[in-house]
Amino acid sequence: SSCSTQHTRLTLAGGRSPTTGEGAMKHVAAYALLVLGGKEAPTADDVKEVLASVEGEVDDAALESLIADLAGKDLADVIDAGMGKTKDIPTGGGGGGGGGS
Repeated sequence: SSCSTQHTRLTLAGGRSPTTGEGAMKHVAAYALLVLGGKEAPTADDVKEVLASVEGEVDDAALESLIADLAGKDLADVIDAGMGKTKDIPTGGGGGGGGGS
């Protein structure tokens, strides 16, 4: 059987993704952890510090783009806007398990 996976991306103004390429979600995850930890407006240096703590690589251009795109925005609002886009993703369940003997 085949399996298809749908990916949801954080999108900003103009429908573009704040980061692209390998490891891009690390920037978003680190940013979100900082916000959840009480930092209202994490900086690129804050994100780099989080990633360095787990020996994560940083794409400076992508990180600067992320920081610029999220400047002045509430992360919860950005996430809520993205979640509204997931309503069209099929989430049908698989068939039931086989019966016992």
